[in-house]
Order: sequence, then C-alpha cells, then structure tokens
Amino acid sequence: MFTSILFWVIAVPSVIVFLIFFFSSFVITRQKTANIIEFLGKFHSVKSAGFSLKPIWPLGSVVQTMNLKIQEIVEKVGIKTKDNVFLVMPVKVQLKVIEGKVREAHYELDDPFTQISSYMVNVVRSKANDLTMDEVFQSKDTFETAVIAELKVRFEQYGYEVINVLVDDPVPSEEIKTAFDRVIASKRALEAAQNEAEATRTKMVGEAKAEAESLEIKATAYVAQRKTICTGLKEAVGLLAGVEGVDENRILNYLEGIDLRDTIRDASKGPGTIIVVPTEMGTNGHMANTIGLTKALQPTPAAA
Repeated sequence: MFTSILFWVIAVPSVIVFLIFFFSSFVITRQKTANIIEFLGKFHSVKSAGFSLKPIWPLGSVVQTMNLKIQEIVEKVGIKTKDNVFLVMPVKVQLKVIEGKVREAHYELDDPFTQISSYMVNVVRSKANDLTMDEVFQSKDTFETAVIAELKVRFEQYGYEVINVLVDDPVPSEEIKTAFDRVIASKRALEAAQNEAEATRTKMVGEAKAEAESLEIKATAYVAQRKTICTGLKEAVGLLAGVEGVDENRILNYLEGIDLRDTIRDASKGPGTIIVVPTEMGTNGHMANTIGLTKALQPTPAAA
C-alpha cells in the first residue's frame, strides 16, 4: 500500500514535468512573423510561419517575434530653407524586415525605428538647406529619392528594406501663411487692375473706331450734299442766265442770299440771343434787312 502511494507521488509529478518540458519544445509561428530562438542565451535559429521545434525550456526560448509586415514611420521634420524660411515637412517611410535577415534585424539595431528615423530626418534637413522655399514645394520627388537611396545603403545590411518614402506638402508657419495670403491678394488685385485697364482700353478703341467710322460717314454725306448743292446751283444759274437784264453776278448774289437767309433762320430758332454776321452785311442797307429778318423769324412768346 505504501509502495503504491509512493509510486503515484513520484510518478504523477514526473509526468507533469515531462509534459511541460515536452510541450515547451513546440513553437507555433503566425503568418508574416518570425520567431527568434536562443539556446542558453545564444542565437539558435529563426522559426518561420507554421509549427516547429526548439530546445526545451529553459534551455531554449523564444526571445522575440519579428513582424514581417510592411510598417510605417511617420515624422514631421522641421526644416530651414536656403532663403531662411522655416517649414514643417511631413515624411512617411514604409519599410519591412527582410525575411532572410531576421537575425540581423533583431541583433544589430537596438531601436531600429528610432535609428532609421534619425537618418531620414538628417537627409531631409540636409537637402532642404540647399533649396529655396519655392524649390522645396516643387521637389517632393527629390526628397523621396534621396531618403530611399540613403536608407537603402545604411539599413539593408541590418535586415530592413525601405519600400517607399512619401513626402507631403510642407506646412509653413502662421507668419509665412499670412505673407503668402498678402502676396496672393496683391497678385489678384494687380490682375483685376490689368483686366479693368484692358477693358477700358478696348472700350476706348471701340469708341474711337466708331467715331472714326461716324466721321467718315458724315464726310461722305457732306461731300454728297455739296455735290448736290453745286449741281442745283449750276442748274439754277442755267435757268436764270436766259432772263433779260440778269447777269451772273446778280444770280450769284441771289443764290448767296438764299443760303444766308436759311442760316439766319436756323440760328434764330436756337436758345442764344446773339447772332454774329459778317461786317459787309452792314453796307447798302443789308444790316437793317438782316435784323428785321431775324426778328421776324424768332418764335413768338406764348401768351401769359
């Protein structure tokens, strides 16, 4: 009886301990990860996705599970441009652990993300120092290429592959934003003034062209009118030339008197109170006749 009890007291714990040690040698690694195995404190192996074995605990242990997915480092890098403008440039670095260099990625770098970020910041600031603010806004591709090239050289040997670098538009300070707004407002005001000036010029040119065309039409009409008058005078002279006792001078004086009377008639209808006539009209009684004619042609005032 005592022997049986002693057997169970010894056997059961031994089996439990054995099972613990036995199952501690099992390693199950998830997809897109890798387990680092150490044996007695020294690197032993890398276990990829799936089921695998390792030395039993505590001789062998999983010291770290490495993430093999693409990861991202995000930094807002403060930069100073060549023309002494301070900006903040958002930069994203996408990278992953190289599956064939999991050991280097674990053992070579103490804090890989911080160290990679430090190099990235240094490259961006160094590049920005050689560019003006306008060039920085136009050179995102240049920054991306420079960062990828630098990180590739520095960190692939340590097991990290840089997949991509994304540089967003720099963010200026509030003072720079205000200055930009003023510049844009000035440009818009200048453009508006130029547009208004162009519109005024176009209007003036159009009016000048219209005036020129109007004068040309008036001149043509004036010439035609004079031709008609001359033709009429010629015909009148021809008709009166056959009258006995009427010579050419009397005919011309008669026709001239008609023009004079028409002129005085038109002038008397205007709002003015003074009519200027040639001095020669004051001889031979013409002045009195002219005054009488002017008074006779003036409109009669309306009765009160």
